[in-house]
Amino acid sequence: MSPPTPRLPMAGPSTRSLVRRYLLPIHRWVGLSAGLLLAWMALTGAGMALQPQLAPRIDRALLVVDHCVEPLPLDVLADAARAVHPAGQANFLWLRPDSTASAMLRFTDNATVYLDPCSGAPLGQQHKYGGVFGRLEQLHRFKFIANGSLVTGTGVIVAVLGLLLGGLGLWWASRPPVGVPARAVATQRSPRARALRRHRSVGIWALVIVLASALTGLPKALDWYHAAVLALAGSTPEPPPPTSAAVDSQSSPISLQDAWTRVRAVVPEVQEARLYVPRKAGTAIEVELIERGAPHTQAYTRVYLDAHSGEVLQLRPYSRSSAGHKLLGWMLAWHRGLLGGAAGQLVLIGGMLAVLFLAWTGVSSDLRRRFARSASAARSRP
Repeated sequence: MSPPTPRLPMAGPSTRSLVRRYLLPIHRWVGLSAGLLLAWMALTGAGMALQPQLAPRIDRALLVVDHCVEPLPLDVLADAARAVHPAGQANFLWLRPDSTASAMLRFTDNATVYLDPCSGAPLGQQHKYGGVFGRLEQLHRFKFIANGSLVTGTGVIVAVLGLLLGGLGLWWASRPPVGVPARAVATQRSPRARALRRHRSVGIWALVIVLASALTGLPKALDWYHAAVLALAGSTPEPPPPTSAAVDSQSSPISLQDAWTRVRAVVPEVQEARLYVPRKAGTAIEVELIERGAPHTQAYTRVYLDAHSGEVLQLRPYSRSSAGHKLLGWMLAWHRGLLGGAAGQLVLIGGMLAVLFLAWTGVSSDLRRRFARSASAARSRP
């Protein structure tokens, strides 16, 4: 004969029961609203985290060329791109000093033309939010609606407060009473209760990863959050870019190739760069680059050149950036899975998959509860 099932001690209202009573409805309804948004962003974010490994394979026809030793001048490449998209206005050239990397010119309407850097032959044209990873970024940042960043940023804050921190409070309130073994409590639980137990266990494991991912992505979505990070680090916003000297109407700007040559003289070891094409008089040529040996791919060094004389107006190396701007760079690198190599990617993707598991177990548990309540009401009817 099996031993009797232990009975849980009876007790009146306690701090734990009050926490559970008020937090559970909030946690449930936030989960069915902002929580589903968080799951959507986790799904798209997990896909984006794989971009460094998969993009050269999926978009090989656009990104990879045969070995190119002597690329054409940048002005020739820019003209070749304009011929493919004549209605657009050039925004920046994306440069990678790699012999198998294509050249890319992005226009202000987000159309992107990819070129063979040695022949100038167009490899294809794709919108910034086109292709697999462009579409994932568009969906992740809600760029398909007006004020999408405000929607995602606000939704993440609500989800963090209502789900992650609320879930932590519910976990604390649901622990077994003092003196009662956890396995004794587990034997009395229904399948739904066991599912909730797994929900809590995974939630506690994923809390740190998901919380870090959410908080590090908010500077891209909310301007006030970006400003708050700078303020907390004791830093100020970057000053506006310098302007080119006033010249007469007969003076012509330097070529893009000359500008790139002057930049390489100042920063010789470049991993990748964006050379922005001036679009109006007085605008300096801005080059945003990642130096070789940079701690991550969000560690930007910026060089500003006079558009006519080619003089270096200002050099803003990453190493001299303020603490706040370095912190923002580290945050964005973590959010995109660009820290720690493959191990960092796996940790981030594991956290994102945990969010999907939590969404599934949370929604299914709520559906079971509703069905059980309806069935019980039906049985109680005369």
